[in-house]
Amino acid sequence: MEANGFINSRFIILDPNGEYSKAFKDMENVRLFAVEGNEEKNIKQLQVPLWFWNSAEWCAFTQASSKTQRPTLIQALRSVRDEKIGVNTTTPSHCMRKFLRTVVKIMSEEKTQGNPWGTFPKNKSFFEKLQKWQSALSANTAFNQQENDSLARLKEKVNQLVQARSIRNANMDFTLAEVNDLIDLASSAHSTFGGSDQDFLPIDADIPRRFTGEELLLSIEANGELMGTSDFIETMLMRIRTLLSDSRMRTITCCSDDLTLEKWLDDYICPSDTLNGAITVIDLSLVPAEVVHIVTAVIARMTLEALQRYRRLNDGQTLPTTLVMEEAHTFIRRYTSDSEVIPTYSMCTQVFEKIAREGRKFGLGLVLSSQRPSELSPTVLSQCNTFLLHRISNDRDQELVNKLVPDNLRGILRELPTLPSQRAILLGWASELPVMVQMNYLSEEHRPLSNDPDYWDTWTAHGDSSRKADWGAIAIDWQEAGQKPHENVASVGADIVETAADVDD
Repeated sequence: MEANGFINSRFIILDPNGEYSKAFKDMENVRLFAVEGNEEKNIKQLQVPLWFWNSAEWCAFTQASSKTQRPTLIQALRSVRDEKIGVNTTTPSHCMRKFLRTVVKIMSEEKTQGNPWGTFPKNKSFFEKLQKWQSALSANTAFNQQENDSLARLKEKVNQLVQARSIRNANMDFTLAEVNDLIDLASSAHSTFGGSDQDFLPIDADIPRRFTGEELLLSIEANGELMGTSDFIETMLMRIRTLLSDSRMRTITCCSDDLTLEKWLDDYICPSDTLNGAITVIDLSLVPAEVVHIVTAVIARMTLEALQRYRRLNDGQTLPTTLVMEEAHTFIRRYTSDSEVIPTYSMCTQVFEKIAREGRKFGLGLVLSSQRPSELSPTVLSQCNTFLLHRISNDRDQELVNKLVPDNLRGILRELPTLPSQRAILLGWASELPVMVQMNYLSEEHRPLSNDPDYWDTWTAHGDSSRKADWGAIAIDWQEAGQKPHENVASVGADIVETAADVDD
């Protein structure tokens, strides 16, 4: 510990019940984030923007099927993340370059698979793609003469191939020479618009580069057209539209214009200009259930990946950081991996499993608090090296705890069902032998808001001490009556999204 009383370590507390909002209020370098920001109480607005989510998290949220929806979604993410910071991506010429790159990639894949001259309906599918591309290959006054000429040559070839197969009983097969000519013309047009071979290298769909939800929707629809999966992606699009239209989720996922990756890391992990420790409390209590597991997973994963890069850029040095997860059995619970679609809670568990396995080499530790250890992921439990056991009465939980100590030391664990408050049994690396300990008494202002309800005092109260319920204020808050009408409109299909069956091939 330094002379000023600070420890050079960072703590990030994931608080699903909103219990720690006042526990550290008299300390420095403490930041509190919540769904509803409050400047007077020094509570910042929680922001976990959509462009932080990686492809696995997007697939889990949208419940994307593996055959058609997932490839389309990943390709759409690659498209919207394709640009480097500072590059103007809105010019017509640049948009056409991206379109031509996608066309060349799809035709090259079709050629490799032999589809254009394969059996029906693969060859007809290639013909339908050409029909869709016809209208997009149009001249534009924003293009220079060379760019318009290259588009004209490509469109003329596409028109010839489409017209030859638009007559009744036409043969839909394409020859190898026709496909090669088409790819050569498209590649030439792509080069004319400033493209290069580097454009065809695989693009990381997980790079945290800014994009909006609307841009992702358009990208999915466009890639669905190009890949011939438009008929199979509607339910996935509905889920994303619901995310974008629900004001509860939008406040968290649609970030402010000034939020950058650097600013987020500075706010949520620790300030760049401090050598002292930092405490970040993230209140998850009002995060909608639809996204709470994804939001938690993204925060944990971003923390791990940031510390990995810190170590790589600082010659192996680490930045000691600890993630504290309350109600861990809700976010790090057992799951089965035999399902085609990965549920969001499984995705969250997998992130914490990776942290438990690999986090210590990057300076990232875990502190888990749970009333139901038997429901926790076995992978995470196996990586825990110190246990602080308070009163446990459930048989399954007691059985699991008994496996943590040798047979000759299990006698002390018989006290678990009757342990009083503030008492616990410490075992693991922190103690050579299991030992009963007593927790320090905290002053009221430092206690988490987790006291037992004062039922008796409330039941027997009279007069001014009685509690009355102002349901009107609760209803206004619940129904978001203060929001503008357009801010509180959910997608028409929101209620049926979760039960609608995916139409897949």
